Amino acid sequence: MTLLVGLGVVLGSQSASAALSLPPPPSAAGFYSVPYSSTLYQFDDVYPWTLPAGVGTVWPASYETWQLYGFPAPRPAPTRYLKAPWSNTIFAVHEFVGAYGNGLVVHPLTFTEWQRAGYPTPEVTPRVPGAVYSGYSASPQIDVALPGEQHALTLSEWLASGSPAPKIVGWKPGAELVQYVSSAPDIFAVAADWSAHRLSYAEWVAWGFPGFRRTQVEGYYALA
Repeated sequence: MTLLVGLGVVLGSQSASAALSLPPPPSAAGFYSVPYSSTLYQFDDVYPWTLPAGVGTVWPASYETWQLYGFPAPRPAPTRYLKAPWSNTIFAVHEFVGAYGNGLVVHPLTFTEWQRAGYPTPEVTPRVPGAVYSGYSASPQIDVALPGEQHALTLSEWLASGSPAPKIVGWKPGAELVQYVSSAPDIFAVAADWSAHRLSYAEWVAWGFPGFRRTQVEGYYALA
């Protein structure tokens, strides 16, 4: 029993020593090349909350910065080619995974860049990383924004995207704020399809007290 315990202690000590002598895992931080252009990206593997507001963990590196680091050989950036089913644009998506923080680059390819990359066949998916979903007060419309384009989702497209909750950003696109003399002080957001939404005071405040047009002309509208 004592011998076994002793062996256990000795083996445990050897394992601990071996573990302490192992080299640290390679860092994901550094410079990365992309197959469609000469742009180099620099990824900084840090905690995102330690960065100033508006500063990301990955960005295009300048020649001067690359020179300052001694021209290290860049690693190939992890690359996926994606296309949304409602778009003709092919996006090169680079997702960097570090020990402390992650980075994301979503780049819409030009034809020349697609050609330089070797005409890769994109994966068609409704879930392109980095997509921003926007909704509108009293309107079922949900828009998805990707670099360089915006699209109004159909119900089936929204469901296929995982039913993302949109950020309410205002009233329906193309709507005009109108106050009718006979219904003052109410303010209506009247859309191009003649649907109308009566703004609550909280909505008017939240949108920064936007101006509106006063008119005596009234018509028939479908209240949303």
